[in-house]
Amino acid sequence: MQMFITMDNFEKFYYEIKDLILKDFTNKLDHQYHYGCMYLSASLLGKSPMIWRERIIEQIDTAYELGTLDFIEESIVLSMQYSDKQDRELLQFIRDKRKNCKPREYHALDYEYLEKFNANKTQELLNAVKCCKESGLLYDTFDGVQGSKDLVYHCRNLEILIKSNLILDEKGLEIISKAVSLIMKLFEVGTTALFFGRSQNSSYGLGSLYFILKSVCFENKEHQDKLELYRKRLESKIQSSYIENCGFRMNFSSGRSGADSYMYRNVYSSFLLSRLLLSSKIKQNSITLTLRDVSFNKYFQVKKVLNLKFVINNNEGNFSPIFPNDIRYGSNALVSYLKNGFEYSPIPFFTFPYSPLDKLFTRKTRLIANSMIYRLLSMFYKLNVFSSVSLEDIREAKKVMVTDEGAYLVSYRRINLGIVPSNLLDVIKSEYLNIVGFKLPTSTGMEKFRVIIYW
Repeated sequence: MQMFITMDNFEKFYYEIKDLILKDFTNKLDHQYHYGCMYLSASLLGKSPMIWRERIIEQIDTAYELGTLDFIEESIVLSMQYSDKQDRELLQFIRDKRKNCKPREYHALDYEYLEKFNANKTQELLNAVKCCKESGLLYDTFDGVQGSKDLVYHCRNLEILIKSNLILDEKGLEIISKAVSLIMKLFEVGTTALFFGRSQNSSYGLGSLYFILKSVCFENKEHQDKLELYRKRLESKIQSSYIENCGFRMNFSSGRSGADSYMYRNVYSSFLLSRLLLSSKIKQNSITLTLRDVSFNKYFQVKKVLNLKFVINNNEGNFSPIFPNDIRYGSNALVSYLKNGFEYSPIPFFTFPYSPLDKLFTRKTRLIANSMIYRLLSMFYKLNVFSSVSLEDIREAKKVMVTDEGAYLVSYRRINLGIVPSNLLDVIKSEYLNIVGFKLPTSTGMEKFRVIIYW
């Protein structure tokens, strides 16, 4: 495989993504942070960021109203740290605007971390960290004593902490060490450690994860060799996510795409590019860590059947303050199939698209609708009537027959009713009778499904 992550390619990606953004008049993305990411990318490439500076100033009221100024400010701070662009006037303009920001309604912790990072308040950032001591997991969202285990945002939050002065603090370094150790553990199970939660398997998560793997190293040679192996695997994944003249794929799951309603291709492409460039500018392997003994068994069970792995939520399930009625977080939910380096997400996220950025009426209406859908599906799921694969099939290896062509569900003494994403039928196979095909609203829009009877 030819070297893909090079400065020449970065420049090519920059102009392609720039062209896509400037020609995009459809999504009304002024509430997003991609202008900031492109400002940072231009600065790191030695290009003039003035067009992005103008766009940031034009969008400032919208970004202020919807709460994404922290992300834009982060890009300006980083451009000043890692390039010769010292636009203190723009930085002060953003900070003056942020002074009047109303209290944020979001539960996502990356906003809270960024506020402390941008202001270089190390101790306050350390006090704000929400993590699980046993697993090293950095929670994405936190509500009281409950935290959500979205893996993309574990990486995003860790990226923010690594860039801060927490690496100089003993307690902060301990948090970072455990968080990286969890990523190493997840790499052993999945392909890129991003297989669960909102924005799962997204190019946004790829960017943070790549920055992390370029920033750290281990003293132990065996552990360092594993890290380099995982880094190469991730580079291959990034290469496979690129499409000529289209930037990077927003999401690279197979099966259900897993894209949530706030995800936009051009935004995620610009974020990934900025992190690739940052990774080329930082001092490589500058943080030396010790691999810690961490466990994710509190969250996941992993069951292996021949060349397939099944990742299942634990009995307690999980709670997401942002998506409280998302079946992905349910107890014993089948999260992912892992096969031959690919990740398949068989449980459809039946929901109307919902984002914290939606208008109040839209948000409340869809939350009510999603609550009803969630309760109905939960009832069916517990009765094993309406799931793509039953847990009994997974637990009893004799009921799963695996060949080079795919995994076949084999049932004895009973007939199962299943609903399967149409593009998963070539992976999850069985002796089955196709009943009907239809489309349903999911977190990424309308998707095709098949109802089958299998035996």
